[in-house]
Amino acid sequence: MPVPVARCGACRGRLAGARQAVAYDGPAPALVAGLKDDRRRGLAAVLAATIVAAVPPPPPGAALVPVPLGPRRARRRGFNQSALLARELSRSWGRPVVDALVRTREGADQRGARAGARARQAAGAFAVRGGVAAPPTAWLVDDVHTTGATLADCARALRAAGARSVGAACFARVLEGSGR
Repeated sequence: MPVPVARCGACRGRLAGARQAVAYDGPAPALVAGLKDDRRRGLAAVLAATIVAAVPPPPPGAALVPVPLGPRRARRRGFNQSALLARELSRSWGRPVVDALVRTREGADQRGARAGARARQAAGAFAVRGGVAAPPTAWLVDDVHTTGATLADCARALRAAGARSVGAACFARVLEGSGR
């Protein structure tokens, strides 16, 4: 279920393309919660396999860049679900994972937040990690594409550091009116 970037105001002009495997309804929320909240790391392989089955691979030469967690959330959870997804996708797609981004400030949990709050929390919250070059072609990897604010700010940071093209692949997309 690829969703064209032209329909996503937060992404327009920042992402070369954003693809998602499924809509964030049905079993998708439970799978994401199982991975993130229940710490069932094995679900990363299930989510990644779903992405691989539905989303065309990034172009040759692209690097997979996981969306980073803030340090507090990473310590509490014990892992970054986007990094787990990126590693699984790397195995299937044969694209390298480049841990290029850091979160420069920790925001509140965005689950349930409205679009405006998400945009404010994400604005300027990401930067390219010191000593790491932004890949010329980067594909962001995340579990859920909600408003596009996080992906857009990650793309902004990568482009500011020299990336020429930034796309995204996510497991699920929250569709307008779905209530998340």
